[in-house]
Amino acid sequence: MKDWVEHLILRSVSKNNELSIRLLADISVDHFISTPYKKAFRRILSYYSKNGRILTWKEIVNDTSLSDKVINRLRSREIKRGTLLKNDASLKLPKDYEQSKKLLERLVTYSQHLQLIKLQNSLSEKLGVDKLSTEDINGVLSFTYNSIEDIDRLKGSSEDILSLPEMNSKELWNYVRSNMGNYYVPTGFRDFDKINVGIPKDSYFLISAPTGCAKSTLALQLCINMFSKFGARVCLVPLEMSTEQNLLRVASNLTGISKNDLLLNADLYKKKVKKTFKKFFTKKGLATLDFYTPDESDDLRKILTFLKSYNYDIIFIDYISLVASMDKDNWRSLDLSARFAKMFATKNDTIVSLIAQWGNKKDQVRYAEALVEHASNCFKWITTEEELREVGIINVRQPKARNQDPIPFKLKVNLATSKIENCSEDMDIEDYNKESVNPVVDGFDDISIDNEV
Repeated sequence: MKDWVEHLILRSVSKNNELSIRLLADISVDHFISTPYKKAFRRILSYYSKNGRILTWKEIVNDTSLSDKVINRLRSREIKRGTLLKNDASLKLPKDYEQSKKLLERLVTYSQHLQLIKLQNSLSEKLGVDKLSTEDINGVLSFTYNSIEDIDRLKGSSEDILSLPEMNSKELWNYVRSNMGNYYVPTGFRDFDKINVGIPKDSYFLISAPTGCAKSTLALQLCINMFSKFGARVCLVPLEMSTEQNLLRVASNLTGISKNDLLLNADLYKKKVKKTFKKFFTKKGLATLDFYTPDESDDLRKILTFLKSYNYDIIFIDYISLVASMDKDNWRSLDLSARFAKMFATKNDTIVSLIAQWGNKKDQVRYAEALVEHASNCFKWITTEEELREVGIINVRQPKARNQDPIPFKLKVNLATSKIENCSEDMDIEDYNKESVNPVVDGFDDISIDNEV
């Protein structure tokens, strides 16, 4: 059967009906292995893009833009199919989209299998030498990674089209309710969640503030809240601090003991920390809190692609400016990273949170506005480090809040214990609105991407 899959797919597409158009959207040239079928399918795509119509089978096998070799191959295979069809029902063309999808799945499996064999042969050739330099090994690893990514991409999208007119009002509402129930991941911050429920999955979520103003602390607090309170699958990619430093922050956050005190009196607090860790990290269903440290040469695309199979609800990248560039132009790299974060989040039903630094160096802002432009939601505050240590409050703004209410809200920060909490309404504090200090709130021209090390 696998010898006929390419032919049946091409023949099905060339029927030039609604099914053909729907099938055409699911297929790429890379799915075809043999050269004649690749060329024929490219011709179909080219004609369709220019004329808005799919070539019929008769037109394909008489198309003068295709070589005689290609046309003869297609014709001979169709004649043979007609002969064998009398005794082999598997050679019939699919009648509906469901049958077409099954046929396409066979084509994808067939293509992936052959590509894996090619990869195996290439690796055997590349590794079949006596000595390999570090540069050679890195080249092989890069080749393998890119090849596997290409092979995985062959499977395409598994999403089905949801036809809303075919559903009655009750079915439609039940669909909305059942899918929205797990669509948001609450932050654990009362004033935000009571209005917006949480951060929606399929979001690129930006956290931004000046240097030393608790961006990493907020990211870590969100990790703790989402994991322990709401059973989310969370991954933190800490590029500025080691896993050990972050675990010290977690211990301080959970016990309420300052980080310095924990370090100076480790033996004194050992039992308390162990008991706290045991309680906190006890498995909560499928929930998990993981730390991942990528290689320094990994860009955002490679990091997120690696983490894809873990099915995290939210991935924090702390900081985006410390991730390897996706372009030789570091400024344009931010735009590419923001775009990829958004597309990855949407496609994989997850949240990608990038942590970035705001500043006022206007000679460093090229392309940086994309960090906000592509975001689904952005938490921003413009408190200085000195103000934060004095008042202990951050006033969070949302310059971007797609499909959510961009309400400002206050959070109480304890830098000593790396803890951020809801700001109690009865606290005797001033209305900490720093817009008077820095009038730029919703604009993009105060973004800095300095590495905060």
